[in-house]
Amino acid sequence: MRTLIFTAFLSGMLLAASCNAQGRLAVELTASSKPDDIVGQRLSYLVKEQLGGSHTLQLTYDQTATRTHVYLVTLDPTHRGEMTVYSVTITFDAPDIQGPIYMGSSVAAVGADNVDQAAQGVVAEVSQSIDAFRANFQHRAGR
Repeated sequence: MRTLIFTAFLSGMLLAASCNAQGRLAVELTASSKPDDIVGQRLSYLVKEQLGGSHTLQLTYDQTATRTHVYLVTLDPTHRGEMTVYSVTITFDAPDIQGPIYMGSSVAAVGADNVDQAAQGVVAEVSQSIDAFRANFQHRAGR
């Protein structure tokens, strides 16, 4: 029974993927954000831009057509526009399970002058979380 459930999860991940221009599978995902500050708005914009330009991830705005979701929340604790504290959460909606499956999350702070590097780090984290999720379920389905 466990193998059947894990196989269903893996099948869902593969169905949520589409071929990109190079013929490789790209995981479709949505990115939602709640930037409360100017640095957070810039971070949100750059994360979405980089997700949209990725070869392995495909950004979509149709939340019903995808199962992988990235949530970004930011705030400026100083209220001076010099930094933001942000939280990233990645989830997967499994077809036969009520509620999302947690794939990963992080909390960090970034100054206004390092937002580009922070955005690259968020995209790398999303990609790594998806890869780890797939590997875990492929391993469990193979048992």
